[in-house]
Amino acid sequence: MGGGVQTGSMEVAVGGASVAVSGAVGFEGRNGACRCKIPKHYRRLSAPPGCHQYFDENRGKLKSLNFDGQSEVSTGLGYSICIRRTNDACGMTLNALSFSLPASPYCMSGEEAIDCYGGLVSEEAMEQARAKMSVCCTGSWDKEEKKFRLPGVNFFGFAGFADGQSMQTMRGSDYDPNQNRYFYCGAQFGNGSIVVGRTKGPLILRVVTSDRY
Repeated sequence: MGGGVQTGSMEVAVGGASVAVSGAVGFEGRNGACRCKIPKHYRRLSAPPGCHQYFDENRGKLKSLNFDGQSEVSTGLGYSICIRRTNDACGMTLNALSFSLPASPYCMSGEEAIDCYGGLVSEEAMEQARAKMSVCCTGSWDKEEKKFRLPGVNFFGFAGFADGQSMQTMRGSDYDPNQNRYFYCGAQFGNGSIVVGRTKGPLILRVVTSDRY
């Protein structure tokens, strides 16, 4: 059978993680067009709307979002990575071997969730600009210029509540809820390298970068 896809649709997710399919796939063969039913296994792997990558394994690695792992991450990203949630999954834990995204001066360490300087370099600068405290990684809006101040909006989005540290409770040992945040940027992944999430619903990671640094 020669030729290529002519009808229907098939998308291969970036990184070869899975296949998103809909309908049937048509091919142009020697004896004319033919249509092939998509196996149930591949229909089950169909990614939810809005997912740019879709993984169905309960363990895996995200090697890089800047192609070769060495060059700077691309500007203007609005990327969603989804993981299929099994019936017995209670959440997800992420462990970053390395992490770095542009951040405002106060948020540069990665540990801060709230920018006490409102995206500016100091409290004095914030007062002069009449700025307010803001959430780290979400940018600082310049009312006069009508655009985000550099470095703009840059974040890795994941609903976490702990950094892996444990605490004793009435029922025994459990995670210490010491990192309740969604936006991560700067030189490290939150308080360290581990983020634990226990949200219900789809397991989604988001990567957003500014259109300029």
